[in-house]
Amino acid sequence: MLAAERAFAAKAQVVGVGPAFAEYGRTDAINLGPGAGFTEGVAAIAAGFDPEPEPGRAIDWGPDFGLVAPSGDLGVSFGRITPKQRPAGLAPDAPIPASPFFTIWHRDSPDSPWRYIAE
Repeated sequence: MLAAERAFAAKAQVVGVGPAFAEYGRTDAINLGPGAGFTEGVAAIAAGFDPEPEPGRAIDWGPDFGLVAPSGDLGVSFGRITPKQRPAGLAPDAPIPASPFFTIWHRDSPDSPWRYIAE
């Protein structure tokens, strides 16, 4: 599962965040987007990201740890999203702040790929 999260983030660096969300999610995935509501469906989630003129320049992320159910079909990864550019107004010697995230993953069988179901 952690390898899937790392591959997801690596793919976003190449093709962009939206296309990576489209590739790694289940069709029935949900996302805690901006605002108070949920975005439902992988296509809507992917469409919610602005096209990136240069994929891989805005953010990067990766898992720090994760938990997988004993059944092996459900898990959650935890990590941090880091902007790749220093936010305006941040002191030059201050560390770039990272935001925590979690991803809930599911797979249909032990041989199936992990796909996110909630972000």
